[in-house]
Amino acid sequence: MNDKAVIRTWIDEMKQSSVKVCFQILKKDDQSLCADGEAVFVLIDARSGRPEKIPDDIKSKYSI
Repeated sequence: MNDKAVIRTWIDEMKQSSVKVCFQILKKDDQSLCADGEAVFVLIDARSGRPEKIPDDIKSKYSI
């Protein structure tokens, strides 16, 4: 269990209040794929508990 891994992440999609982030986990030695997946993160207003629009300055930092 001393294998080393490489983790790759990227933003696949950005909407008004959510971001889909994808990832891959690869063995460092031979770059073989061990796992992959995705997660959706939603910006939530702490006071209302409702989704909130992602600010333009944040979008610009993570957009291509």
